[in-house]
Amino acid sequence: IFPKPMGLRATGDRRLAYAVGLAVARQSRAVGFNWIHSPVLAINVNPANPEICTRAYSDRVEEVITYAEQTCRGLKEGGLIATGKHFPGRGDSACDAHYELPVITVDRETMLARELLPYRVLIEKGLLPAIMIAHSIYPAFDEEHVATVSKRILTGLLREELGFEGVITTDSMTMGAIANKYGVANACAMALEAGADLVLMKAENRLVEETFTTIRRFVAEGRIGEEELDAKVYRVLNLKYQYGLFHPWSFPSEKPEEVIADEGILTLSRTVARRSVLIARDRRGSLPLKRDQRLLLIEQATKTPNDLYWHPGTLYKYCLSYNRNVAYLETAHVHDEDDRRRIAEALPEFDTVVVTNFYRRDLLCNNETVRWLAQDPARRVIVVTNTPYELSIPVEADTVIVTFATSPRNLEVVAGVLFGQIVPEGEGPVAYRLPD
Repeated sequence: IFPKPMGLRATGDRRLAYAVGLAVARQSRAVGFNWIHSPVLAINVNPANPEICTRAYSDRVEEVITYAEQTCRGLKEGGLIATGKHFPGRGDSACDAHYELPVITVDRETMLARELLPYRVLIEKGLLPAIMIAHSIYPAFDEEHVATVSKRILTGLLREELGFEGVITTDSMTMGAIANKYGVANACAMALEAGADLVLMKAENRLVEETFTTIRRFVAEGRIGEEELDAKVYRVLNLKYQYGLFHPWSFPSEKPEEVIADEGILTLSRTVARRSVLIARDRRGSLPLKRDQRLLLIEQATKTPNDLYWHPGTLYKYCLSYNRNVAYLETAHVHDEDDRRRIAEALPEFDTVVVTNFYRRDLLCNNETVRWLAQDPARRVIVVTNTPYELSIPVEADTVIVTFATSPRNLEVVAGVLFGQIVPEGEGPVAYRLPD
């Protein structure tokens, strides 16, 4: 398991992005997956972007191009079909398309020079076999329609202007941004009419039959020509053929357990973790912590497989290897009234608190708790978070460690950083700077 793309950029080594792409491809192919909806090619220029955030490599276009190119090269060499998303770009947004419809009011010249540049470069280099369309409106290209169902964007901009000949797929057609405006079945047919080859319709209910019926009606009415349907099928089959999916002898012979236990991949995971974690702020010189001092660790129960490898309390487990005097308080991802009561009851016994403040787009995080903890000048508060933004780093937080993943290897590095046994090697992946 590896950090988010912004964590790969934080390593400062594009070779690691290539190696991670190859490792992800090997692991995916070994368990039967041959197509991935990555990488995200957004330029995350809006620090308050709730949906893209660390899924982007950076807020600098040249960095996105460099690291996305290496990721795509690794995926391609490993035989995994990559999908650049979300075209034409979702970095300059302040809302989440899963719940509402973003309108990206960036002018055409800026879009062409910034958002579209990674697509143009990777298309020219033959590294984007597929592209996913964004559920957003772009007035610079089409003032009326969501990009997913816009012929101006899919056919005019992507096919004709950028010369893309690969497979065009949609994002999930049950997301609020598209479903609320057009209806799921109708939107699926409209996307095919506009130029998409595949629609990602994940529902398993009456919408399946409604979608097929609506597409057939579009064909019967001449809105989707049979020749165009044939062209769509050909593009999909041709891509599968190019990746050897019709030739069983070309399938990887590696067994899943062999790949998962591969020492090279395990070493790469540890290396990327160490190279990505960074200290974003330490105003009071609180780090490193002493290995014998009593401290309280307030750790969120994050979304994990909940097995022996990765489970709630993973950071606590690694902290115990350095300091047996760590007290543990587990909370929900977003603190409720009971969590706040238990924290308040525990605080008088500790003058040093480590608190995780991991951001999740559907649940946000606990900035108010961090502000409350920081009110006492006699208390040292160390925040462990997964973004370099104010989304999860309130200005009141004096000491902040950023880990771009909540997975075991990165949390292991965080524990080492807390107690001065690991020197964090991550560098700032974005031009944006936190307020002092």
